[in-house]
Amino acid sequence: CTFVERDRAAVEALRANVAKLEAEAEVRPIAAESFAGGAYDLVLIDPPYESRDEFERLADGFAEAFGKWPTGIYMLWYPIKERRAADTLAKRMVGAMQQAGAASDKCLRVEFSVAPQTAESGLVSAGLLIANPPWTLASDLKVILPELEKPLGLGGAGRYRVETARA
Repeated sequence: CTFVERDRAAVEALRANVAKLEAEAEVRPIAAESFAGGAYDLVLIDPPYESRDEFERLADGFAEAFGKWPTGIYMLWYPIKERRAADTLAKRMVGAMQQAGAASDKCLRVEFSVAPQTAESGLVSAGLLIANPPWTLASDLKVILPELEKPLGLGGAGRYRVETARA
């Protein structure tokens, strides 16, 4: 298992935890700017979303990595602050997958909201785009997520969505 992290303090914390678990033979944290250079079984992408162009950079980095290694499982976490930005990210991800020869139904979109989005609310919705998801994941999530709606909802039930992402 390889963790690719650009924040050196986070890499050091990962290394310390790996040492505590005595798992150095199985787990390798490395400091790098991008995951795009390697081939990994599962890539969880969670950038800091500090810059305004983070969604574009994420889509570009995913397209580069998927072009080199189209059989890996990629999980891209994203905040939902603007619906249009989230929709564009999903479309670009599916487009990159299709360009690399992947079937158009190989991208799962999962979103969860704990409250309705308003101008005053902070982050209340987040999503995952999953390229090449395990084949039972969508059906499993459709069983699990309804059980989380009520306990995680703020002032009422939350909402979820599980669907095949489209270009």
